[in-house]
Amino acid sequence: MKVLSIRNIIIFVGLALLIYVLFGILLTSGSRASSLPTPLLVMVVLLILSAIFLLIFLVYFPIRKLILGMIETNSSLENFSDQLQTGSQQVSAAVTQIASGAENQSEQIKAISEILINMSTATQQMATTAASVAELSNKSSEAAQIAGEAGEKSIESLSKIQEIVSNSSAMVKNLSVQSTQIVGIVDTITNISEQTNLLALNAAIEAAHAGDAGRGFAVVADEVRKLAEDSAKSGEQIGRLVEKVQEQIQESVGAMEAGVKEVNASTAVINNTLESLKRIAIMAQDVSTKVQEISAAILEQSSSSQQIVSTIDDIASVAEQNAVGAQEISAVIQQQAISVAALLSITQEFNSITFQLQKLIGIETAFLEKHSAQSSVEKSTDSGEEKEKTEIQEGISEEKREEKEE
Repeated sequence: MKVLSIRNIIIFVGLALLIYVLFGILLTSGSRASSLPTPLLVMVVLLILSAIFLLIFLVYFPIRKLILGMIETNSSLENFSDQLQTGSQQVSAAVTQIASGAENQSEQIKAISEILINMSTATQQMATTAASVAELSNKSSEAAQIAGEAGEKSIESLSKIQEIVSNSSAMVKNLSVQSTQIVGIVDTITNISEQTNLLALNAAIEAAHAGDAGRGFAVVADEVRKLAEDSAKSGEQIGRLVEKVQEQIQESVGAMEAGVKEVNASTAVINNTLESLKRIAIMAQDVSTKVQEISAAILEQSSSSQQIVSTIDDIASVAEQNAVGAQEISAVIQQQAISVAALLSITQEFNSITFQLQKLIGIETAFLEKHSAQSSVEKSTDSGEEKEKTEIQEGISEEKREEKEE
């Protein structure tokens, strides 16, 4: 909107002076009006009217246009102030929610950080346990290998025992055969003793028939008979001893055969045990390898967890900084709201001055009444929206307060 230029002001001042001069001429020559010619009087009046109309044209209409522009600008400024105030309130509410959300996010991040720290500690404990299990698996594998070697030595010893028992069994069997032969020899000796006894008896009978001539022969026959009887008794004793020896030999053979069977069974059991120990050693080695891989993975996971904890700490720090920044922004927006309120107050004062100017120059009030009606409608709408937003914000704040109390 253009203001009155210097040229228009000079023209306005010149016309005013001209009007004053013409009115002065009329006043001074009022008493001599009859002496003035009529055309001159008409010319003076026309000049005065022309000056008045020109003054109205140069001053009234620009001022009227200026005031209307001021009213329109004031209306736009007032609408802009209202919109700016509403926007500031909305931004303030949004920033408040962002600050509250940032605080909640910071608390949640801290809780997650604590959980991850606990997980990292548990992971380190798991890694330590896995290392212990790997060490135990290695020891189990070594013990299984040692047991396998001992089992192989036991099998070798059992094989030697089996061989010795087999040889002893063969020797005992040979002894049994020889004892059987001894029994046969004893039987032969017994038969010979019996025959000798009979011969000695016959010799004694013949010696008795011979009288004194056969007395010496009778003594010899009696001695032979005694020797035969002693031989028979010794043969019987030897036979009984041989029978006992044979019984013991049979028992020994049975025991040796049972021992051989037990040795064979023990050898089979030890072989199975060795196979199991070999499988256990292989499985223990596999378990040790897997546990070492798991331990390495757990250590890597622990390192990753620590990195995540560090990253989350950084995020928490940024979230806290964002919360602080949001609070600062909220404070700035509140200050801006105060400035907007001051601007709105100044606009209302300017509007009041404009109304007074309008009344002074007599501009129609239709435009101003329309503007006032629109402003009141917009203000009522904005106040309703602001009230609704305030109620929503209060409800959100109460819900957050209840959640924190729970």
